[in-house]
Amino acid sequence: MLVTDVAKHVMPRPSHNIDKRMLEAAKKIVCEHGCSGIRIRDIAAKAHANLGMFHYYFKSKRRFTKVLLQDCYDDFFSRLSTASRDGDRAIDQLRSVLLAAATFVKQEHKFYSALFKDILNENQEVLEFVRSNFPRHIQLIKELILRAQKEQDIVKLPFPQVMSFLMTSLNLPTLIAYALEAGVRKAGRVSKYKVDIGCIVSDAAIKERLNMALRGLAP
Repeated sequence: MLVTDVAKHVMPRPSHNIDKRMLEAAKKIVCEHGCSGIRIRDIAAKAHANLGMFHYYFKSKRRFTKVLLQDCYDDFFSRLSTASRDGDRAIDQLRSVLLAAATFVKQEHKFYSALFKDILNENQEVLEFVRSNFPRHIQLIKELILRAQKEQDIVKLPFPQVMSFLMTSLNLPTLIAYALEAGVRKAGRVSKYKVDIGCIVSDAAIKERLNMALRGLAP
């Protein structure tokens, strides 16, 4: 047997980005129906692949869901880690991290709104993912808050109170605004209301909320 023939047998099958196409297709499905709406056949069809390729790359629906969620979270955490190196003082690094988090929530609001519904519905795969991953960014933010308190740039309140205040101030208005917009859109001609969410979800609006929140926590 020729060396080239041997190589054909031992070289891995080229990806052609089929695995990435499946993940992208699944993310769109999750945005609409949550992780409970993931169906292997639907994913394969939207990615223009067969079921055999799904099993070749991911083995099972459970593992596929884990990879999908992990990819999205790793992107989120990478942005926060990069932002945490901005500036010399903890308050400056905290500002950058919170802004990166709020911007990510804005960009991925459909995906994370769907995950929140999965959590409320006690989807075990999503709950397991949250328990395994969310402590990472919470710990990152906690360390910055504690340092900022030590440097006397943030009032000394219990961390859970500071964290909940910052997260709700920044991200809750964004999620509510998009939810209202979606509700009005679904109502169609029945609705008499128009929702202009630009003043809530714009980059300028997010930065202003961040400034107000940090001023509210100043000693």
